[in-house]
Amino acid sequence: MQPTIDLAAAGLIISLVASEGTTLINKVFSWRPLAWIGLISYSLYLWHLPISRAAMLYSDDWRVILAATVGLSVPIAALSYAFIEKPMQRLRTAQLAI
Repeated sequence: MQPTIDLAAAGLIISLVASEGTTLINKVFSWRPLAWIGLISYSLYLWHLPISRAAMLYSDDWRVILAATVGLSVPIAALSYAFIEKPMQRLRTAQLAI
């Protein structure tokens, strides 16, 4: 099963790179909301776990935990991206230019 998943992932990557925006997959991944989620994905990855763990302290209902995690993780990740990640990327780019 794993080789099938690996081949499918490789095919997806090749189709996204080779097609230059002409395939349905490329158009879906180029959709602005998905592209924005892609931009903040690392911050989202970092923030979702502590937020979900904190939500679990207050509720056993998975719907409440999911709503709290998504509702808090996305705006906090967006702020984290804007005020931490982006300035660090600019600093790194400036240092590499020296």
